Amino acid sequence: MGRVDRDSFGEISVPDDVLYGAHTQRSVENFKISSHKISHEMIKSIASIKKACAKANNRLKLLDNKKAVSIVKACDFIVKGIRDENMDFFIENNEKALKKDNKTSIGKILKTNNDEKIFEKNNKTNIGKTIKKGNELNNEKTKIIKNFPIDIFQAGSGTSTNMNVNEVIANIASKISDEKIHPNDHVNMGQSTNNVFPTAIRISSLALAIGLLMEVKSIEKTFLKKSNEFKTILKAGRTHLQDAVPMTLGQEFHAYATALGKDRTRIEDSLKYLRIVGIGGNAIGTGINTHPRFRFLIVENLNKELKLKLEVTKDGIETTQFLTDIANLSSSLKMLAIDLNKICNDLRLLSSGPKTGFKEINLPAVEPGSSIMPGKINPSILEAVNMVSMQAIGNDTTITMAASQGNLELNTFMPIISHNIIESLEILKSGIKTMNEKCIQGITANREICTYYVENSASLATALNPHLGYDLTASLVKEALKTNKTIKQLIIEKKILSKEKVEKILNPSNLTKPNLKP
Repeated sequence: MGRVDRDSFGEISVPDDVLYGAHTQRSVENFKISSHKISHEMIKSIASIKKACAKANNRLKLLDNKKAVSIVKACDFIVKGIRDENMDFFIENNEKALKKDNKTSIGKILKTNNDEKIFEKNNKTNIGKTIKKGNELNNEKTKIIKNFPIDIFQAGSGTSTNMNVNEVIANIASKISDEKIHPNDHVNMGQSTNNVFPTAIRISSLALAIGLLMEVKSIEKTFLKKSNEFKTILKAGRTHLQDAVPMTLGQEFHAYATALGKDRTRIEDSLKYLRIVGIGGNAIGTGINTHPRFRFLIVENLNKELKLKLEVTKDGIETTQFLTDIANLSSSLKMLAIDLNKICNDLRLLSSGPKTGFKEINLPAVEPGSSIMPGKINPSILEAVNMVSMQAIGNDTTITMAASQGNLELNTFMPIISHNIIESLEILKSGIKTMNEKCIQGITANREICTYYVENSASLATALNPHLGYDLTASLVKEALKTNKTIKQLIIEKKILSKEKVEKILNPSNLTKPNLKP
């Protein structure tokens, strides 16, 4: 069953059990390309923008109180419904109750300040009673997120998604109110997809980056803790996968923490540019058909709501055309992914074995590793994070290409940019959290194996260079490898140096730091 809805193209049949309208239905039919939909985070961000715009338009006396209240409540309804995906909603359409609610509640939502009506920060209204949990909409329980069905592969500015949100808000607001709320004239008043969508990408990225940075900081601390735990364990360093000079296992883990700290700083630095938004710039950033104060009021409202310290752009045309700020964030995420990939590979090597590998560290066992080899345990968590890293690196390539393809006054590849940057932020956050809690925190060291490799490594000879010279030391290394003796044994046997002198030179405390004295 369906209802007939109409847009500028004419009539179209829309399912009875959805809150969207004709434009969304056309997009659903036009873009049957993938199973990927615009992210929940983007929908929440767009709803927050619509709420901020409704408040701004009301304050500028361009949108009457009743419509503004209905739109604001509809936006809150959407955000709440997405946050709690298990919640069922029903919007009661009772005109008498609504009229009573409106008389008693609009005054609570709107108050006079400097002769302008603005929304209270913490309004609790009777209109909220029209949104009820646990009932039915058209005899069918509904999840709000099902009303945002459009594929990420759509018109390049994101118009389909912007109109999708406009229509859902308008239909909810119309049910809350006792009058028709129009998706373009009222919900989209003073806006264009061309500034709504990129602003939503920025808001979504900022919100998700906060969670990612917390996880990066947490795993940094874990690596530092392990560094201190392993600070007395001497091990063989390796370059080109061949024996190199000694180091401590603690130094290895400290390097991982340092690298991740630099990655975190790069991400933090990239966020300052994302806070500069072009909302209110309308079609190309000039602000046509908007009040001069509109964009400033929108950002003021968004900051009260989201606490993201957003700023109004000084060049709306630049902010509309260029998505380099998103590419900059993506690039910093790629750096994080590169380092994560390297760390995972290192830890897989160091834990390889148990009988034919390095086996210098032990990883926590999280699952059986083979369907055919009993008892086999694989580095499953690290392999998963390897794949997370590869995906984030691939996402950055797509974002780079999409950001570079904008023509003249608008980038027309924004949906794929939004999808990829949000996916990278989400999977890196979850991947790092999983890696920290299920792998890094439980790593233990095999001190005996580490010591054995150091003592039997010809790389110890490097410490003898200042005392024996390169040529003699090189010949001793060759002989040690040929005879399967240690460098120390050969030097003592050949009486090149005294035992005491050799032991002093090869003292572990002198091998992992600058050791020459004047």
